[in-house]
Amino acid sequence: MKSSRRVLYSSAEVRSAIIELFRGGATKRIAISAFVGDGADAYLPCPNGLQLICSPTPGATNPSTLRLLLSKGVTVEFVDGLHMKVYWAENRGAVVTSANLSTNAMGVGGLKEAGVLLPPNEVDIERILNQLKPRPAEPELRRLDFKHRAYWKRVQWTGTRRKNNSYTEWFESPSREQWKFCEYSIVSEDPSDTAIQSVRQEFGKKPYDWISSALPRVRENDWVLCIYTRGRQQQRIYWLFADRVFKIPRSDHSLDPDRPYEVIQIHRPKQYPPPPFSIDRRFREAAIRVLLSSDLEDLDSPCSLTTGHLRALHAAMQ
Repeated sequence: MKSSRRVLYSSAEVRSAIIELFRGGATKRIAISAFVGDGADAYLPCPNGLQLICSPTPGATNPSTLRLLLSKGVTVEFVDGLHMKVYWAENRGAVVTSANLSTNAMGVGGLKEAGVLLPPNEVDIERILNQLKPRPAEPELRRLDFKHRAYWKRVQWTGTRRKNNSYTEWFESPSREQWKFCEYSIVSEDPSDTAIQSVRQEFGKKPYDWISSALPRVRENDWVLCIYTRGRQQQRIYWLFADRVFKIPRSDHSLDPDRPYEVIQIHRPKQYPPPPFSIDRRFREAAIRVLLSSDLEDLDSPCSLTTGHLRALHAAMQ
């Protein structure tokens, strides 16, 4: 394909031009998009070898989407303050547009976009790259995870409820999103008075869910995989989002001195972005075989699983 100059009057035209431009992986291809959201992989055919440059902006660039693209052979790089959207292929042309790489911009999101398709050699891509000075994204992905969760916690998640990654997809992804594990067998009817009063003052309601902990191993915005057991039998397995972590003062009559920390989820699950992976039947069975039969230390506190436990879970699901 050698493009001629053409105005693109809609998001559908922009999408079609980019897909056609990137089709065929033999040439050098660069996608510069301020933000990368859900569904970006649908607009990047032949992803292996493609270079993607974006801004690490929480709430706008989705780290899970970047991991998916990395797993398909895309080189992902970050530039702070990026706002341009330029899609370029050597000897084929370029699209300069308002559209980011996301379903909102190029799919069913309904955003009104426009752009222009330019013939080869009209865009000096090296001049653009020299001013951007992109850096590798992978070392910063986990930091973006944390900021992304914090953003959606503030504004409350309204995104599309898409199918989560499986555990296997999470395990095999680059720079995996981190999470904590908690097994517990004692259930309290209510969180501490300290937690209830604080959440009521801020949000006007009781916390949705909580766990207690002997040690302060969970940070705000962490995901915690919780397993409730009774007699070492799994009763419930679920994700808890750490909105708040409280150290309960001695003056609180509901203080459990053996577990003075509380990890609080304030809202219902649908108000948070998706957790690191879905809890399906295969994962439940693997968790019973691996986690409930392991001698994990300090089960009175959430912990990070060892690489050995993560590998054993992965093996148990094959």
